[in-house]
Amino acid sequence: MPRLLYAVVLGLLSAPLAPAGLYTPDEPCPFDIQPDGTAKPLPLTQFLILYNDAAAGQFPIDPKNPGTFDWTPTDDQSGMKVLPGGVLSQRLAARHPKAAQLAGPDLAAHSATLIRLGGHYQAIERLTPEVRSRAPNYLLMANLAHAYALAAGTPNDWQTALSRFADALDCDPPKMFPGTTPEQLKWQMRVDRTHYRLWLRLRKEEAEKRPPVPTQPPDAVFETADRQPIRFWAGDEEAKKLPPDAVAVAQQLALWSPGDVKLLWTLGEVYLATGDVRAAVKVYEMCADGRKFGGPTVFRENRAKALDLFAKLPSDAPPAAEGDKGLFGLVNPTTFYVVVGLFALAATIMLALQGWSLAKRFRNK
Repeated sequence: MPRLLYAVVLGLLSAPLAPAGLYTPDEPCPFDIQPDGTAKPLPLTQFLILYNDAAAGQFPIDPKNPGTFDWTPTDDQSGMKVLPGGVLSQRLAARHPKAAQLAGPDLAAHSATLIRLGGHYQAIERLTPEVRSRAPNYLLMANLAHAYALAAGTPNDWQTALSRFADALDCDPPKMFPGTTPEQLKWQMRVDRTHYRLWLRLRKEEAEKRPPVPTQPPDAVFETADRQPIRFWAGDEEAKKLPPDAVAVAQQLALWSPGDVKLLWTLGEVYLATGDVRAAVKVYEMCADGRKFGGPTVFRENRAKALDLFAKLPSDAPPAAEGDKGLFGLVNPTTFYVVVGLFALAATIMLALQGWSLAKRFRNK
């Protein structure tokens, strides 16, 4: 191959692709990136806090009209009443009066809040004109693709999401993003162009084939170097093929799409495959109890396996602190019993002597 052509092909293959997850400066990347470019997983407690915050608005505000909002003016007509949902609704209410003028990261933040609150179609309507821009913004195209993905239901819907994903890939990725370091952004872009893209394709295939629930596996969002899917839920040999930051990748996908219970289940399977039984059990229980999820055979079997392994684990109760050891925290037990024994012996001798003295006194009377 001519050297110049080789260089061009190599450059195309190695060029960073724009991501298409959910991007907003309101939610900076929470992962620490290590020197080798992989991400450290979040502690389970921290992940659950972020996950619950992201999932707080996944249920439509108006259950009779999914995906829409009823804007309610305040009594003085100067703005809107805060919608249910806490911080998310406050962000939405703060930006809504000037939504038509928003651009760049501000519009990305506004559209991400709409998506978080279940307003996928509102986000699509607001972002679609950006497709016709002379210089489409990567952030906005990424959020548009994700809005289509979360609103998708039919194979055609998923194909539209994939098309919008391709639009995002055509954009120049930003070198900086508010609240995110270049290393974090590079890692998220890798998650997008590999694992996120696999997730989109898997969902499109499911919509086309509609496999029975009992036969459905977790999401095969990891592949080997030769593009073979890793069935990490099937045993130790497959689990060994997972990348070193598999947990962080699964956490990121779940944070981007907290309404997708299969992604949450996938995280539980990754925890189990990587040996974190306690975290796996917690996530399985979230799926089964919180989401009433339990149909797939693999889910039920591996959940039972995790519970069995959990029952055999040593207690993770913290050891008693020095102040909780009582007297033996201050005195050696052996020393304590020797001293008590000598004291008891001395007391016995004293009582005996006192009794002998009293008896002698009575005899002399």
